[in-house]
Amino acid sequence: MVTQSAPAWTRAERISWALAGVALAAACIAHASFGYSHSDLSGHALGSDDAFISFRYAERLLAGDGLVFNAGERVEGFTNLGYLLLCVPGLALLGRDGVIAWAVGLNLLAALGAAALVASWLRRVLPAHLRVIAPWVVAIQPALWIAVASGLETPVVVLLQVALWRIVDAMAERDRARPIELVAMASIAICAVLVRADGFIGVGIAVVFLALRRHFGVAGALAAAGALAFAAVLAFRLSYYGDVLPNTYYAKVSAPFWMRVPAGIVQLGIVATQQGFALELVAIGAAWVLARRGGRLVPSYAAFLGAGVVAYWVWVGGDVFQERFLVGLYLVGSALALSIAASTSRLARWTPAIAGALVLVHLLPCVFDLRFRYTTTRTDRWVALGRHLAEHAPEGATIAVDAAGKIPFFSGLRAIDMLGLNDRELAHRERTRFDVGHDAYDPDYVLGRRPDLVACWIEPDLDMFYGLDRARWQGAGYRLRWLVFADENEHGRTEILDAREVPGALVPALIRAGFRYAVLDRAP
Repeated sequence: MVTQSAPAWTRAERISWALAGVALAAACIAHASFGYSHSDLSGHALGSDDAFISFRYAERLLAGDGLVFNAGERVEGFTNLGYLLLCVPGLALLGRDGVIAWAVGLNLLAALGAAALVASWLRRVLPAHLRVIAPWVVAIQPALWIAVASGLETPVVVLLQVALWRIVDAMAERDRARPIELVAMASIAICAVLVRADGFIGVGIAVVFLALRRHFGVAGALAAAGALAFAAVLAFRLSYYGDVLPNTYYAKVSAPFWMRVPAGIVQLGIVATQQGFALELVAIGAAWVLARRGGRLVPSYAAFLGAGVVAYWVWVGGDVFQERFLVGLYLVGSALALSIAASTSRLARWTPAIAGALVLVHLLPCVFDLRFRYTTTRTDRWVALGRHLAEHAPEGATIAVDAAGKIPFFSGLRAIDMLGLNDRELAHRERTRFDVGHDAYDPDYVLGRRPDLVACWIEPDLDMFYGLDRARWQGAGYRLRWLVFADENEHGRTEILDAREVPGALVPALIRAGFRYAVLDRAP
């Protein structure tokens, strides 16, 4: 679709934009303050656990140990180098307790920027009487609220994704690109590769699109910028970590594709039906159909981007954080749906209804999704446990843990990541199963390293998750040391019991009552 020049602003539009911006900021801050970043409620109350893995690397960097998870062990257990470095000043200024606020602030600025770029594109394609709705369609995006509150780099990735879309869309219909556009595209490509390890995927999608539209010079320039950034990151990775790809790739994506792809398709169906992504998928598909009917083999860049990102998402098997990698498509797909409606004679008068349907579908998860069960008495078992261990764990202890973010970060303990994100040995092993981000475990390997403490979920029969059954950990010389209350409560605090002071017969009942997370120590 050829976009028109920017129309003059009306007073109603200015008011609408200001109110929508305030609403988006307020929703993001409210979710960061009272909501959750994962359906596992209290365990993710203070941002996402994975965000604190990046903060751990930032803290080790500040301490002079380098970009490492444990001092002396070079493993690339993060996927967001540029974002991680942006969090270093926040950690230096605000400390452990304040770095999540810094990350949320960065994400909020990125989210507002991305929303403004999408809404400004809609102003160009919608008729005058509908332009006031443009900012609201992108402000009422609960997926974006969650992304901001998580502390992960997702909103920054979305901003870069949307910015590249705007530039490519603006120049795709012209014979040649303006110099400022080339500079902007190259800068975005470099930033995209630096901010996320798979940022080259978005750059590659843009390069292929431009080449198919016969903008070979621009495609080549964009490819060169992305390749230069990727080569720099690769050179650093090889020299510093000794791997071609991040350790997280081996831990998450190295299972055979015939295991990953079906899991990705199933999860895409869940995101579409339960996370408000259905209409965006329909819009992306419709744009391809309309392009073919119009005699064009290549649709608009929005549709091309949507198909490319969804294909990549399915190929890697989805994501443990559900819609995380698709947040940018919520914005771009919503704009695409309205632009198709406004430009199609049979649908034009239904554009306001379609906008309303988009908003309602986006809001549905707020009713059913546990992440929107807001509360003022938030608890975070892993933050509480990390702080508890900082005070009570033996000096110089090592902990094996299934949640490698908050517990190692707040405890300061040397850690063994039981799921392999920060452990090269586990990540590089051949897979016989696929559960995105949670299949690289080996209980015998973990116990064989003789950690002082082991932290994991526990069942009433005292079997723990990830193969750590009772017979195995007791046989390795471990005993139950602490029980952690893992459910919501009305007090806003996490209770941690010393298992040595609890009669053994009562332990199963306590676990059933909510003390479902446990720490083992080695028996004397």
